[in-house]
Amino acid sequence: MRFRFIEECGQEFPTNRLCQVLGVSSRGLRAYCSRPASQRQRTDMVVLAHITEQSRFSLGSYGRPRMTEELKEIGLNIGHRRVDRLMRENGIRALKRAIALRQLPTGCIHHTDRGSQYCSHDYRKLLRQHEFQVSLSCM
Repeated sequence: MRFRFIEECGQEFPTNRLCQVLGVSSRGLRAYCSRPASQRQRTDMVVLAHITEQSRFSLGSYGRPRMTEELKEIGLNIGHRRVDRLMRENGIRALKRAIALRQLPTGCIHHTDRGSQYCSHDYRKLLRQHEFQVSLSCM
């Protein structure tokens, strides 16, 4: 979890400083980055691609139950907890749904907790596209 956070926020802050603050070695970070993806991570990437596609088709209006149902219809035997985790980790649910269903004013303030999903490139890009003001310095 710490290594992934460092990887995602490494463009904003020096990685050696992030390693120091989070109490990990830079050698451990290099080992993590060079390690091949596990079977679960590869499956998660495939499922996430389907979730992203279904989310785009639904204009971001599908929540976990409907998304799980859609994935089962296309032949993916995925549980609702895994769908929930992937949507949450990738910031798919709340922001896209709010943008699709509400008329948000320009300069709307977006406040986040300190989860690593809020530092992801795609999530920050979506915030910039819709001219959100971000209240977290990691952005």
